Parts: sequence; C-alpha cells; structure tokens
Amino acid sequence: MSQHSTQEIFTKRFRELKKPDETQQQFANRLDISRPTVAQYQNELRVPDARMLKQICQQTGVTADWLLGLSNVQTPSEDIQTACNTLHISESMADSIIYLYERFKHV
Repeated sequence: MSQHSTQEIFTKRFRELKKPDETQQQFANRLDISRPTVAQYQNELRVPDARMLKQICQQTGVTADWLLGLSNVQTPSEDIQTACNTLHISESMADSIIYLYERFKHV
C-alpha cells in the first residue's frame, strides 16, 4: 500500500460507492445512515466505527478490507478473492475470466 492514510483511502473508496445519479440523501438512505454522517465520511472528517463499517459493507457489497485499503479486492466473494490473491490479478480480470468461462463452457 502507498503512504496514504487509512482515512484518505476510506474517503476515496467511500465516495466510489455512491452511484453517479444518486443524491447524497439517496446514498444515505441506501446505507441506512444519516446524510450528515455521509457528508462527514465524504469530506474526510470522520471514519466509521466497526459496527457502521460492517453496515456500509453489507449495504454496498464490498469488503471492509477493500474499504479500508487493506486489499484491492472489492468483492466479498471468497472464490474471487482467492483467485485474485493466488494469481495476482485484479478483480476486474477475475470477473472477465469468469464471464468468458461461463460464455464458452458449452461450446
């Protein structure tokens, strides 16, 4: 990992979780947290406690390790995590391999 702080990485990745067409209030509603709390996370003023981190991960389908910058694997799927870590490939590459396998396995 680079020299970025956990808070900087969390803020960057937390911002990535918001859909482009989603308002801050809609994002907060999806996460089941208050809009002011979302604003604090997005503006690097605060990081969540463990309970809130778990809730954010469950609501968005990402791992806490990814959100905190401990891993570059975003998905909680253990199979994809294992493939990425073993083969030293990105999650998008693993997704592409799975897609190609599924598409051509009966050809």
